Amino acid sequence: MTPSRDEVIRLAREAGMDAMVGSVRDGKYEPKVNALKSSVPVEWLEEFAALVAAAEREKAAEICKTAAEEARQQFHALLEAGDEQSALCNAASAQLACFLADMVMANGDPKAIAEAFRTMEKKAQGGEL
Repeated sequence: MTPSRDEVIRLAREAGMDAMVGSVRDGKYEPKVNALKSSVPVEWLEEFAALVAAAEREKAAEICKTAAEEARQQFHALLEAGDEQSALCNAASAQLACFLADMVMANGDPKAIAEAFRTMEKKAQGGEL
């Protein structure tokens, strides 16, 4: 779930870093200064680390959401086929996957975690799927 090379470069630039400064001669890039070998404000590095972590959380949450959608589709198919017990298992799987996505994005924030629990509880009580 590590961000791709292009994503890391984009995140570094978003944090204020310019990894290489140079010029292009005869169609070839020639670096002059590597910003990471010179002084870089610690705030840039902290912001960069936060952006990479957020990108990883978003990818993990997306995996959970995809699993939830697949479980929802299986739930409806099993219900139509009359297999209520398996359908209920898929309903629980879908709710759990949604909850996991919320927890990943909460990133340890107590308020966000509490909200994720409340959301899951409401969905469970309302039979939402």
